[in-house]
Amino acid sequence: MNEGDWLLVIALAVPSIGVAIYYALDIPLRKASMSWPVTVGVVIKSEFTYRNDGGPPSASILYQYTVGTREFRTNRYRVGSYSCFSGNNEESVEQHLARYPEGAEVVVYYDPSNPAYGARERGFSESYSRTSVK
Repeated sequence: MNEGDWLLVIALAVPSIGVAIYYALDIPLRKASMSWPVTVGVVIKSEFTYRNDGGPPSASILYQYTVGTREFRTNRYRVGSYSCFSGNNEESVEQHLARYPEGAEVVVYYDPSNPAYGARERGFSESYSRTSVK
């Protein structure tokens, strides 16, 4: 292999290794979330958003919840890597938003060692489970 070939191999390998490390760190958190405590929160803001990079539309749902005497706010959709719900199209995002109107109660799963880390969904999505977890 010449120098140009090695640079190409490195350029392709580094991002792949980064993604693999990211998911390797993400899996234990998602598994742990299955035993996290639950509380009830309230939706403060529910909005349709578009990504700046032209990616799929998303639903950003800001909610507030209390653990003990401390109050927290987040828009985290799922434990792990998801802050917002990303849909395949505008209709799927609108359907998701309809489930979380402002003022609605929402179930919140939170990390007992870090209650500020809350999410509306825990564990693994169906697609994540099929492709990443065995």
